[in-house]
Amino acid sequence: MRSNLLFLFIIISFIGYSQEISKISFIKTNKLDSSKVKESVARIVRSSMMAEAMTNYQINTDEDLEKAEKALEPAIQVIIPSMLETALKLEDENHTIGLKREDSIFYTYEEKDSIVLNQRKYSQEKYFVIRREEIREDQKIINGYNCYKVNYNYTPDSAVGDPGQTIFMFTTLSMYVTEEIKFLYHPIIKDNEILEKYYPLEIVRTMQLTRGKEDKYTLKELEFFNN
Repeated sequence: MRSNLLFLFIIISFIGYSQEISKISFIKTNKLDSSKVKESVARIVRSSMMAEAMTNYQINTDEDLEKAEKALEPAIQVIIPSMLETALKLEDENHTIGLKREDSIFYTYEEKDSIVLNQRKYSQEKYFVIRREEIREDQKIINGYNCYKVNYNYTPDSAVGDPGQTIFMFTTLSMYVTEEIKFLYHPIIKDNEILEKYYPLEIVRTMQLTRGKEDKYTLKELEFFNN
């Protein structure tokens, strides 16, 4: 009898952890305070480039620092306008970010006006998590799933050890997540350590570089196999 119950428990657990999403997509929208973004981009570009200079060159005196600042200024004046052009761009209201499965392979894609753009084979990402906060009392129901709020501060794992890139890529996520979906593929959050804990169904992302701009991802559709 015990062995039968154990077998049943294993089967139920396997089913719970092997849900196959065939397609999921989010509508991406933005909020933008252009004056804050301009200020943030200028400050972060200067800070990150000086951080790299202090790592790669000998700066022992105020005079050394002043020389480094003067040497970097032409590059800074080129980089800031380029960064601002991208940072101040707002997405169309019909901009969709999605994940779909074709022939047993998962792809991420963007879609505008029903035209699929930038379809790519799915690849995982690794985040170096600086801070994680679960606010379980902050709850909402999304598409029938019980969700609660989770906040993350992270930088891409590839930026660790590079002071300039760490400043550049510092990111904050504010998400509503569910524990009722167990699936290790997501069109926006691609770190398995997060997806093993919960599945995000609403995401707000801000970056240190473009403070003043907020990207929000709202669930549009969710389809499972065998539906």
